[in-house]
Amino acid sequence: VASAMVTNGDFTLQLPDSLVDRVYVLVVDGNRSGAQFVSERGTVRIEGDLDNFYFARVSGGKENDRINLMHDFNRDLNKRRHQAFAAKSDRSVMAALNAEYDRFLDSMTYADPTSVHALYTVLGPVTMYKIGKLDSLLAFFAPLAGHPYYNELKARADIVRSVSPGAIAPDFTARTPDGGTIRLSDLRGKYVLLDFWASWCVPCRAETVHTRKLYEAFHKSGLEVLSFSLDSKAEDWKRAIEEDGMVWLNASDLVGGKLSPVAQAYGIDGIPAIWLIDPDGRIIAEGLRGEKLYERCSELFGK
Repeated sequence: VASAMVTNGDFTLQLPDSLVDRVYVLVVDGNRSGAQFVSERGTVRIEGDLDNFYFARVSGGKENDRINLMHDFNRDLNKRRHQAFAAKSDRSVMAALNAEYDRFLDSMTYADPTSVHALYTVLGPVTMYKIGKLDSLLAFFAPLAGHPYYNELKARADIVRSVSPGAIAPDFTARTPDGGTIRLSDLRGKYVLLDFWASWCVPCRAETVHTRKLYEAFHKSGLEVLSFSLDSKAEDWKRAIEEDGMVWLNASDLVGGKLSPVAQAYGIDGIPAIWLIDPDGRIIAEGLRGEKLYERCSELFGK
């Protein structure tokens, strides 16, 4: 967004008002690490050694004070982690250090609902949050409503809410391996296991064993399985179907990965991703795999 020349170890960058209150990383050409800072209004000073530029000290406002505080904590915690590793400490020591980090991060997150840096930080693992967590964060950071980071959090919450238990599963139409088409809503009247996978996904291929077990146990009772592939090449998709004996319904748009509009509608960030949908098209479970999914189907079909 901006650049400057270094003269005698110093430089000056001027950022326009439109870039105020954002988190950026300052990188010196030829150096791998960068220094994070918040473009607070006024003068922000970044000072450090290129050999360890990630931990450069930043001054100029409360947001940049937060960055220094987090760096100090992380530097100390990493030192203790290395010491524990070198001493071959048992797992409980490392678990305690990880728990300490989680507590610190929570304390930083919920210290100030007007903190742009705190809001930016929670966006890092945002794809891991369930709707309850997302809604609580939106409520907490309400003073920042309208900020691009808040809008990003809200957009993610809207997607997750639309594919959470209780919501009607987003409809879609996609290709079948034989060249036809299938629409999710065509399966109304039956329970549907919607499974997102890909031929190149090793965990997905392993999960197919459990899917086959489900299909054999509950298909005659009214369970349909629809496996949606995030492949981009038809030959790879069809070959995996044959190799894994996926005799149930299969579909794909062959766009590939996260670029797939269907994957985007379901907020897919990792696969396998599984939803269980009732005969009315309403989502009743998501994220279940293996034996837990089998137990849930057993409850539904009384087996």
